Amino acid sequence: MRHFMSNSFGLGRWLGMLAAVAALSARGQENFNLSTTTKYTGRAVALRIELPPERPNASPPAPVQMADSGAAPITGGEIHSFYNDAAPVPGVTAQALDAVTVGAGGRNRTRSSLVHLDARLGLHHITALWVESEAMAATGSHSVTAQGKSTVEGLVVDGQPATITGQTNQTLTFPDGYLVINEQSGASSAHFSSLTVNALHLYVVGSGHLTAASARAEVIYSPLP
Repeated sequence: MRHFMSNSFGLGRWLGMLAAVAALSARGQENFNLSTTTKYTGRAVALRIELPPERPNASPPAPVQMADSGAAPITGGEIHSFYNDAAPVPGVTAQALDAVTVGAGGRNRTRSSLVHLDARLGLHHITALWVESEAMAATGSHSVTAQGKSTVEGLVVDGQPATITGQTNQTLTFPDGYLVINEQSGASSAHFSSLTVNALHLYVVGSGHLTAASARAEVIYSPLP
């Protein structure tokens, strides 16, 4: 009987110690999250397609996304997604879809890419050999800044080779839509910076949106007192 009681008491103490360690661990993680000065929230998506509603007044279907990294680990780390081959919707194919976002050292670096894009949306047809976007947000001594770029090789639009100027938000317009090359949008302040770079963004009225190689870098910086 004494042996049984001794074991019970030892087990109870052991369980109590485990509970205490778990509580300290949870409080430590909470304090770490509260005291962390830099948070990373970037995201990469290699291919995104938004189709219109199937009938008037209906809600549009959920976007189709291939090689989606998801949000960066908020306290730092890397998240990566890769698809070797994708045919998410009829009329759209691509290969080697890659998306990665990394947060470390006060910087969030995000990149997405794909090869052999062949997409038909409405009456328009685009192909490209290589599509890539990159974005980076970083803390500085007085502010948080962001920068980005995109690379598109072998772009053909409706059977005609497209001239890429390298300028931000280069736009080719159609009677029923547009194609934006190196589309960039974002905001920066003393404690926050976000930049989204879409290598290609095709929109056709009544047929939807197609975004190839999207990279968003985002940093939230809160200096400690």
